Order: sequence, then C-alpha cells, then structure tokens
Amino acid sequence: MQKVEFKKFTPKSVFKAIIYLLIVPSSLFIVGGLITLLVGLAIGDSAIVGMAFAIMLLYPLMFIVFYGLFGMLYAVVYNALAQKFGGLEAMIESKEDGSIEIENASNQ
Repeated sequence: MQKVEFKKFTPKSVFKAIIYLLIVPSSLFIVGGLITLLVGLAIGDSAIVGMAFAIMLLYPLMFIVFYGLFGMLYAVVYNALAQKFGGLEAMIESKEDGSIEIENASNQ
C-alpha cells in the first residue's frame, strides 16, 4: 500500500470537476423550467412564463458561475494551506488485475 499526499489542486481542474457535478442539478432546473413554462402558457400567465425563463436560463448559469468561482477560490486557499500544514492523505493499493483502490489515510 502506498501513501500519497495531495499538495495542490489547480483551480482549472477544480472548475472542470464542479461543472461535471453541476450537470444533474442544472438539467433538473431546465426540466423544471420547461414544466413551469408549459403551465404558464396553458393558463396564460405571463409572470409564470417569465419565471420559467429565469429557472431555465439564469439558475443553471448562476450555479456554474458562482460554484465554479467559489471552487476555484477554495483551490487557491487549499493550495496555500496545504503547503503550510500538509495536504490530504490517501492510501493507494494496486490490485493484481491492474486496478487501483484508494482509501482515506485517516482511517488507518
């Protein structure tokens, strides 16, 4: 078993990971906005139609921008603190079939 320490995360890679994680919630907002749009059109309420566009377009965009920026900020702060206090530790074990199993080192 090999012990590794994560000392640095690049803000760009953190931003990409956050975008991957936000695919599902953003998709749910788009579906919810479409349903709201159909309901608003069916009853003829322009306020609901306007809200539907906000749900479909603005919320996913705000999610990506704000969570992405905060994630990048967290990466910068983590990098600074990891250099001073040490990074996350993990135990990596190679299997006979070539696969790798990662286990949190703090559980050891």
